[in-house]
Amino acid sequence: MGMGLGNTALAEGKIAILLTMEGGRPLEGKPNFEILVGLRTFYRQGLRVLQLVDNGRNQIADGKGEARTRGGLTNFGISVVEEMNHLGMLIDVAHLAEPGFWDVIETSKDPVIDSHSNAKPVYDHPRNLTDEQIKAIAKGEV
Repeated sequence: MGMGLGNTALAEGKIAILLTMEGGRPLEGKPNFEILVGLRTFYRQGLRVLQLVDNGRNQIADGKGEARTRGGLTNFGISVVEEMNHLGMLIDVAHLAEPGFWDVIETSKDPVIDSHSNAKPVYDHPRNLTDEQIKAIAKGEV
């Protein structure tokens, strides 16, 4: 088993960073004409982690600020998740409305992360995760 980027950098006395993006809005093309060229371009430029949404809605999914609509991943969102798996990118489900979270869990062939949420049973805030969501991330059930 090979060493990960962080372990390799540590062993070589170097600093490693992971380029991430919060919210997939920069991937959007013309309305109803979404293509994956933006994702692939950002990947070629070093992007390795994408948080699919911020608090609002984009052409990938609804964020928790739009939870009232109970919207999950769009067709484009499904394509983004599948392409991220193909490229080996890490999917960040932070801020996703809960239906979108479960769409990612169902669609992704690889484990996912939530980079900045807390436990809803500890503090009932709209951006926090239920126990079931935390368990799904921990199990890597995809």
